[in-house]
Amino acid sequence: MCEGKFYRLTNDLLFHIVMQESEVALKGLVASLLSKKVEEITSVEVLNPIDYSQRISSKEIILDVNARVNEDTLVNIEVQVRRYETWHLRSLYYAARMAAQSNPGKTYAELPIIRQFSILDYTFDEDDPEFFSEYELRNKKTGKRYTDRFCISIMDLPQRDLASPEDIASGRLVWAELFRAKSWD
Repeated sequence: MCEGKFYRLTNDLLFHIVMQESEVALKGLVASLLSKKVEEITSVEVLNPIDYSQRISSKEIILDVNARVNEDTLVNIEVQVRRYETWHLRSLYYAARMAAQSNPGKTYAELPIIRQFSILDYTFDEDDPEFFSEYELRNKKTGKRYTDRFCISIMDLPQRDLASPEDIASGRLVWAELFRAKSWD
């Protein structure tokens, strides 16, 4: 088993197990990422539960958490510790796939809000680092938002010192510290 060894929350399997087994943890993380109060999360359901027979130390496991929140929002939370130069394309793919698979048999007006969250244990944008960044679809000239139903966000764990007052108030900084913890203390 894993006696005597500490696994960080950045471990894919541990992250998924914690979020799948603890509604309190999942609600807390989702509320924080969405800049909501925990009380505003009335329901949360993991849509991709895992089989616990997978080994926690396996390098082959790539797990994200897909969840339905408040019946109108789909979230994908991906934790990544290794740098991928094409992470922006990978996160776009995850969000687009979630949107494409979300509405079979329903009208476009029933499309849920799609939120892709990447929690990265490396600096995503070395030229312009941020702790928490959000990317939306907007008109290039006017800046007018195309839709409020699609957003990709990145929590850059090494950039915790750049946390904004909103990041602190929403609890994102606390979550970042939990992801970076090196012991149970």
